[in-house]
Amino acid sequence: MKHHRQIIILALMLVGVIGGIATERFLTLTWVSIILYAIPYLLGTYSGASNVIESLRKHKIDIDLLMLLAAVGAAVIGEYYEGGLLLFLFALSNLLQDLSIEKTRSAISALAQLRPDSATVHRNGTLERVALKEIAIGEHIVLYPGERAGLDGCITEGTAMLDRSFITGESQYISAKKGMNIEAGTLIMGGSITMKVQRVAANSFLARIIRLVEDARKKKTSTQRFLERYEGSYAAVVIGMTVLTFFILRANNIENSAALYRAITLMVALSPCAIIISTPVTMLSAIAVAARRGILIKGGIYLERATNIQTMACDKTGTLTIGRPIIADVELLDIKVPIEHGQKKWSGNRDEFITLVASIEARSEHALAHAVARQAQQNSMTLQKTDTFRAIAGQGVEARIAEQHFWAGNLNFLQHDTCYGIEIARQKIEAQLAAHHTAIVVAQIISDQQSVVLGIMAFADTLRPGAPYLIAELQRRGIESIIISGDAAPVVHNIARATGIKQVYAEVLPEEKQKIICDLQQRHGRVAMLGDGVNDAPALAQADIGIAIGRGGVDVALESADIVLMTEHIEALPFIIDLSRRVRRTLIINAVAILLLMICMGVTTLLNLLPLPLAVVGHEGSTVLAALYGLHLLIGKRAVNEVTTSERKVS
Repeated sequence: MKHHRQIIILALMLVGVIGGIATERFLTLTWVSIILYAIPYLLGTYSGASNVIESLRKHKIDIDLLMLLAAVGAAVIGEYYEGGLLLFLFALSNLLQDLSIEKTRSAISALAQLRPDSATVHRNGTLERVALKEIAIGEHIVLYPGERAGLDGCITEGTAMLDRSFITGESQYISAKKGMNIEAGTLIMGGSITMKVQRVAANSFLARIIRLVEDARKKKTSTQRFLERYEGSYAAVVIGMTVLTFFILRANNIENSAALYRAITLMVALSPCAIIISTPVTMLSAIAVAARRGILIKGGIYLERATNIQTMACDKTGTLTIGRPIIADVELLDIKVPIEHGQKKWSGNRDEFITLVASIEARSEHALAHAVARQAQQNSMTLQKTDTFRAIAGQGVEARIAEQHFWAGNLNFLQHDTCYGIEIARQKIEAQLAAHHTAIVVAQIISDQQSVVLGIMAFADTLRPGAPYLIAELQRRGIESIIISGDAAPVVHNIARATGIKQVYAEVLPEEKQKIICDLQQRHGRVAMLGDGVNDAPALAQADIGIAIGRGGVDVALESADIVLMTEHIEALPFIIDLSRRVRRTLIINAVAILLLMICMGVTTLLNLLPLPLAVVGHEGSTVLAALYGLHLLIGKRAVNEVTTSERKVS
């Protein structure tokens, strides 16, 4: 509706300009031409004057004031045609700029269309259509073929194919399975499913993505802040140069009208509209094309920073590796120990040991805990209820089950005056590390001073297929890669050798990761951190750019990182670096071309070689071309093909 009104105003302004020229030069009806010229003046100055008044109230001088003064000056010396043309072209360029920005916005906000307004809900033994905002957590909704999930939930029954391309950027379908989590926006194909709602509409994965994208639009880059900061000063300088030019010309015996005409032409020639509009258009275009590839960039400021990244710090588990380890070995230790305080020592077979560990780790978010849970589920094991639970980041977990106190985690943090079986456990763990397995110790805590080792559980993880490609591509772009991991040194070094990474930090706690990032920033400059968003939040926040792999829309990944890879293809990361550098090139090319044009028009104006109409066309034309050149990042196919090609190389 807004654009329709702008188009009607532009049409009336064009009629006024053309009609004024025709009646003045061919029909010599001066009074009629003045009335027609008044149309673009009235319509053009109405919208421009409101912006100028608002800026002056804030003690700011902007580009609208320059254009308004130039139009009024042209009218003062009787050049109604030039003034009317200036106002028409200025309004036209504003419309084209709005349309180009709207193009980038619509490319992202199309995500909102993936969310339906209602869903079919099981209530009181019947199915009824209910608005999404009225559906509560725990209710069951039915999704039919061709329908999109409006909420996040867990599949409870049914078979279908799921299209999650809005997250991954890939047109690949996956089979729906009972117990699988799906996000709002997922398309159901070839069947129907029932799902249990896990989040209300306002907190769904898709809703949070839309909010984050909206926030990204508001975050301004340092270039934008610089331009906005000095826009008023520059406009004041241009006005000063215009006044000075007028008086210099008058001092050289040039008549008032000619001097004012040339001064106004200089004002138009030196207006920086093109530079100011090209920056946000370019940034929004880049954010949109990244979103189309399943990469969420939370603001142009992070694209700007990515240009000069010197070091990429990578987490290991869930980042360079698949992050879905499997149980590789279980070793039970039958340690004889006196039990005090009426307790009894736990005992059991291998399956019972796995059940115990799964029960201890049931509330943990760690990847190893998930591996144990999957094994327990596959074996249809019934977990035991935990009375108390405490997770210590980077160390392990404590839990109390049936009045017995247990520990599962790092052996080095099992600190008691007496730990029965600790030396045997240490030897077992070293043997597992030699086999490149990650191992945890499971112990029963007898008292504040005593504990006994019950067994060792070892895990194997798989290197991501794209990890070696990622490190090689980063190195080719001059970016050094390092690993920062809480895992044991032999395991981490094994992954480092497989990926080609030379610098390794192993066996570090989450808070130590943050300190390492800080140290790298002091020694190497700008540092990015790539993690899985679970226990890497401090490091992601400390890094100049935090990049998280948002498996299934992990909450922490969405909140703590600056850039989120919605797909698990880490080989898409070089695309972000390339995109940031393309953005920088685009901005530089735009700035250089516009500055050269402004200098050229300024010099020819002072030499009395550039009439006002050509200055107007040059100024407004450069503004539109700069916006369109920034928009080419969005409409071009190169950005899409770059990542697709890299994915093919890996697969």
